[in-house]
Amino acid sequence: MTTAPGAEDATADAGHQEQVAGTGDADRPVLLLVDDDPQRRSLVASLLGPHCTVLVGHDRADALEAVGRHTIDVLVLGSTRSGLLTEVRARPASAAVPAILLTCRAEDDAVLQGLQSGLDDLLSVPSSAHDVLTGLRSALDAARSDHLDRAWRSAVLAANQEGCCIVDGAGGAIVSANAAATDLLGLRPEDVPFGPPHPFLPAAEEDPEGFALVESAWTRASTEERGRAVVPLRHVTTRARVWVSVSYSELPVGSRGGRSYLATLHDVTAARRAAERDALLARAAALPTEPGPLAERLRRFLPIIARVLGGRVEVELRGPDGRSEPVAAAPGARQVGNGHDGDDLVVPLVGTDRVLGTLRVAGLDLATTSDTGTAEGSRAEVDMAELLARRIAAAVDADRVAERATRLHEVTTALASAGTLLETARALVDGVRRALATSSAAVYAVAPDGLHLHLVHRHDGDPGRASGEPVLRVDGPGAVARAAAGRGPVWPPTSTGPIAAIPLTVGERVVGVLAVERSGSGHLLPDERDFAATLAGQAAQAFERAALADQRWQLARALQRALLPTSLPAFAHLALAAHYEPAQQEFEAGGDWYDVFALGPARVALVVGDVVGQGPTAAAVMGQLRSVVSAYLHDGHSPAQALEGLDRAARRIPGARGSTALCLTIDTDSGDVAWSAAGHVPPLIAGPDGTRFAQGGQGALLGVSDRAPYGEGRETVVPGTTVALYTDGLVERRGQVVDDGLQRLAAVAERGHQRPPGELLDVLLAEVLGSDTGDDVALVLARLVPRPLERRLDADPLLLPGLRHDVHAWAVAAGMSEDGADDLQLALSEAATNCVEHAYAGGAGEIRCRVHRTADGAVEASVQDFGAWRPPPADPGYRGRGLAVIHTLAEHVELHPTPQGTTIVFRIPASTEPLAQRAPGGSAPQWWTRQERPGPGTVPGC
Repeated sequence: MTTAPGAEDATADAGHQEQVAGTGDADRPVLLLVDDDPQRRSLVASLLGPHCTVLVGHDRADALEAVGRHTIDVLVLGSTRSGLLTEVRARPASAAVPAILLTCRAEDDAVLQGLQSGLDDLLSVPSSAHDVLTGLRSALDAARSDHLDRAWRSAVLAANQEGCCIVDGAGGAIVSANAAATDLLGLRPEDVPFGPPHPFLPAAEEDPEGFALVESAWTRASTEERGRAVVPLRHVTTRARVWVSVSYSELPVGSRGGRSYLATLHDVTAARRAAERDALLARAAALPTEPGPLAERLRRFLPIIARVLGGRVEVELRGPDGRSEPVAAAPGARQVGNGHDGDDLVVPLVGTDRVLGTLRVAGLDLATTSDTGTAEGSRAEVDMAELLARRIAAAVDADRVAERATRLHEVTTALASAGTLLETARALVDGVRRALATSSAAVYAVAPDGLHLHLVHRHDGDPGRASGEPVLRVDGPGAVARAAAGRGPVWPPTSTGPIAAIPLTVGERVVGVLAVERSGSGHLLPDERDFAATLAGQAAQAFERAALADQRWQLARALQRALLPTSLPAFAHLALAAHYEPAQQEFEAGGDWYDVFALGPARVALVVGDVVGQGPTAAAVMGQLRSVVSAYLHDGHSPAQALEGLDRAARRIPGARGSTALCLTIDTDSGDVAWSAAGHVPPLIAGPDGTRFAQGGQGALLGVSDRAPYGEGRETVVPGTTVALYTDGLVERRGQVVDDGLQRLAAVAERGHQRPPGELLDVLLAEVLGSDTGDDVALVLARLVPRPLERRLDADPLLLPGLRHDVHAWAVAAGMSEDGADDLQLALSEAATNCVEHAYAGGAGEIRCRVHRTADGAVEASVQDFGAWRPPPADPGYRGRGLAVIHTLAEHVELHPTPQGTTIVFRIPASTEPLAQRAPGGSAPQWWTRQERPGPGTVPGC
């Protein structure tokens, strides 16, 4: 409401209404008076009314409303009102308005507080009109200067064709801007002045890279008078990225002070995107030659595509089975603002001979506009995606060629190092499966009769297996048989069964067939067929070479088996186990050997040796040395005397010098052990009284001149003790000292000395030898069996637990397996229980038990009573099953009733399970392959 000067009292109670003093001339400066003192308001309004337009506000609400509706030149406050001044200065339109404080006492603390909050001047009231007008005139002059400055700047901005704006250096508010600038940013002209937060700046979560660029440019500009920066902004409406080149210069300080900048905005989106696309195409052209796997290269490359095109990017490659799998993806930064999530652009990756996969760009705004704001941008994005798809397809093609070259080299290397037919087949199958992604592959060998095909190796997702059974006939039906018949590669048209059968040909002769299967779409493409045929050609020579080597290996092993014991002798008081392990990489007979034989009713000899060299020559030397030492021991010579004679023979036998040997004899009645070694590792003794290496009896190698006489070591062992003789291949490792292997052997034997000899032998081979068979190994174990167990006890059921304990301890010391010991213990307990219940019917009586080991390794037990058995009841119920249990657990069960009593006799058989074969794979026909670790000398423990 407009009133004349002095008319304030009539409207003082009107509430929050605008009061105007003066004539309202548009050329007159506008003053906003905010004071809650009516007298002071009236006085100031009457003084200033003739000189300017006065807007009167009672409180903060009136003042802020007036600031929002009018352009204020001067703000006059009746009190400090620092909060109001802060709010007025926070608005871009009134940020530079001078503020004057009306005060009665200039030294008041409130005055100081007002000056600190941003007041420009003080006017003392009451005061002379001249003083008030003089102070006001100074403020109005500054305001008029600011108005002229802003008008001049607005005219300059409006005349500029480029986007221009004036930015407050303190808060970053856009004080004024021309139409080109507001159009570029997506603002409306009426939005200016425009203070922070600015929606055209990229948010940190939306565009981290753009946010960092803007932050860096603003920090740099705040310390410079002029400069230039290229930053990514966001159109307020579409949120499309707009690259803007901002040139800024600091404006002269105005009457209000404070820094401000004149900024020129130039849209460089098109140029920037053109440069980015050129760089992207150059990067794509280098994709095939970059190092690293293809998937890793694509994962590095796709984020660049996503940044340039603005959408989510994903590459899918089609596998040999026809299925497409994503290999790399990158999220997009674009947020479409027209109500939908954007369009998907899918471009095929076309290789030299087939579609390799797809390039998918999701979230594009192809239906409306692109990032450049023009419809032509959509076409440019489609063209760019098609170019990128061609470059990616070229990289996939090149990677496929390089991958197959690498696979071919790997398979060739594996075939060259394969020593057996099985290893050759595995190398070929593994190479085919990795290179062609087949679900199954198999290799067949043509038998010497030329009529049958034997499966050598197959891989179909389960562990590989070899089979020697004749599975196919060469003249039979099927793709494999047709390929074996010499008709060339067969490519069956059906998706069931093999999709390829390729003969392995040496000259004109087919030695095997490679069969390939694939799940899904199946068939091999032309380039895959060429690669499979190349692999088969590389494998054929190695296949025939391995087959011939297997045959030589079998002949050599047959020779060695003929020179080693085919079985171990049986002794009533000595449990034995022995094993020969050939060197894995050797194809010829080795020089390690062992022998076990009886020297009398209670005396047994054990011998091990190691001949220098390999092959038939070493095997022949080994056979002669074995015969010589056996003859000396059979003639009654001691171990040291036998080695003396063996040394003399070694000097005459070519190739025997430098060999090692160890002779040991055991008296099974007394437990006396004697041994002598010629350069050989010492025997190991493990039993109830500890584990140790035998001391003494060490001598020089066989055939060494000027040596000392061979000595002997002696020791007496208790029943349950195991003596181990072995060759150095068990404990020696390349790069390790022998002492380490000996300590490992002693530690394993200490833990397992209570196991039966056969089980202990397996444990030693598994934990001490492991898979490192760089040398032949011979190992012999001899367990001294305790004397027969004889017990007499009263027919009292309370005494049976003690009997069971004694029987089990005897069985363990005798070398019985855990199952055998349990069977013996249970059968004997049932027999004794029968005697207690049937012979004496709870009365007094005596039971006699005897357990002993027979010469064939079985255990025989007898239980005798001296009473009369009661006739069995018609219905025994849950009792009376003892004899049935004994018949189940034992063999040769006999019941001998007499007037003086009854005797039950039964046998627990020796273990007949073979030692565990540690070689992988199943059995194989001896004419074409061999197990990697056969055990011709393996003899199970008792």
